[in-house]
Amino acid sequence: FRETLRADIDIGRFQPPDEWTHNMNLIIVSHGLALRVFLMRWYKWTVQQFEGLHNFGNGGMIVMQTGTGG
Repeated sequence: FRETLRADIDIGRFQPPDEWTHNMNLIIVSHGLALRVFLMRWYKWTVQQFEGLHNFGNGGMIVMQTGTGG
C-alpha cells in the first residue's frame, strides 16, 4: 500500500488535471495496528520504534506533516 500510495502522489493521481500543487491533504482511515504498520513503513522506523508506539483509541487521529527537507 505504501509504495502504491507514494507512486500515486508522485504522478498527481489525487489532484485535478493540469493543477499540480505540493499542497495536498490525504485522509487514511484504518485500525490501530494497521495504522502503526503503515507509519513504520512510511517513516522507515525500526522494530523498536514501532513497539514504542501504542495503538490509537477508537476515533483516534494523527496528523502527518512534511518537515524541513520534505
